Amino acid sequence: YVVRLKALAYIGSMKPYPNEIAPHVIRALKDSNYNNRAGAANTLGNLKNALPNLGTQFPECVPQLIRMLSDRDPDDKYQQVRRNAAYALRHLGAASKAAVPELLKIAIDKNDLASVRTEAVQALGDIGDDSPEVVAVLTKLLDDPARINANYPTVGSMAYSAMGRFKANAKVMQVHIQRLKVADSAQRAAAAAQLGTTGFGSLEAEKSLLELLDGKSAVVQKAALYSLEGINGTHHFFFKYNVTSREVDEKQRALLEEIRNDAARKASFVKVLAAQVRLGEGNHPKRADALQRLVALDARDQAPMLKEQFSKLEKKVVYLERRDLRMQLLRTLAAWLPANEAVPFLIAADKDAQEAPQVRFRALALLCERGDAASLADITNH
Repeated sequence: YVVRLKALAYIGSMKPYPNEIAPHVIRALKDSNYNNRAGAANTLGNLKNALPNLGTQFPECVPQLIRMLSDRDPDDKYQQVRRNAAYALRHLGAASKAAVPELLKIAIDKNDLASVRTEAVQALGDIGDDSPEVVAVLTKLLDDPARINANYPTVGSMAYSAMGRFKANAKVMQVHIQRLKVADSAQRAAAAAQLGTTGFGSLEAEKSLLELLDGKSAVVQKAALYSLEGINGTHHFFFKYNVTSREVDEKQRALLEEIRNDAARKASFVKVLAAQVRLGEGNHPKRADALQRLVALDARDQAPMLKEQFSKLEKKVVYLERRDLRMQLLRTLAAWLPANEAVPFLIAADKDAQEAPQVRFRALALLCERGDAASLADITNH
């Protein structure tokens, strides 16, 4: 069996000629040796990447994989056949819908191996059957602590992930909103991370996530921010649409102008942008983009937060001035702070020997532009 197993591993890794080789892999699902059956199921799941319509092109594999979910070969100590069968069904997606009843039985059975249950739960999400029965079972599993070992996720965390596959599902959304109220921060973060999908387009979900940005847990805040970045079409276009062109830039500018003239939309959008600046790390370009959008929306009420971020950010310049967060924070604060705060702020940056030379130079240039008595006194001292 060793030669066959190594051949299956190679096929799953390299995926050569998937159309021609898939029938041979499917035949191996009935191999007399459990290692080869498990290897064939794993390979079949991996072939899905090279053959997206695998489940519909070779529908005969689904019934066999369903039968393998009940494979109890006494030599298969860790139930690799069953686990890999669930893995394959998971990757076949909607074509595996007939497997849902069996997968539900495995997922809910607390006497079954955690490895098999975890794979079954993931399969329920990837197959995409958001029927009331599936939602009810996954909801019951949210607190299930079973796991393979400490290095693997729990069945409960996989249930969160599986439910997150059901886009714009009102019932699942309500489950996640209720889970935002539990005491455990990890549970709240898990619910928040999936709410951007299950609550897509919902103002109720958006409001619940925005409230989390005011919480004390950074983990929960980051999870809420992640979901808010894709909670509706506008946010998705700004934060998830990874295409750069002149047309995209023009459309984003037009949308920002619309948002600026709508007080309610502006308030929520500014809160998301402020969180991107506040919760981001280092000189990441995403933070600089968020700051530029705050400037475009004239969100001057965020000046105290920006000043705090300037004080925390490492004193160095990473990018050219237009893209560098520290340089843009300096410019924005010089424009937004009242005169009695802006001038001392710029003078302090100018005199800081530890500050990046480019920042000190820009601070001095901004003092020159101001031209008031305090600024001129500092320039004269130079």
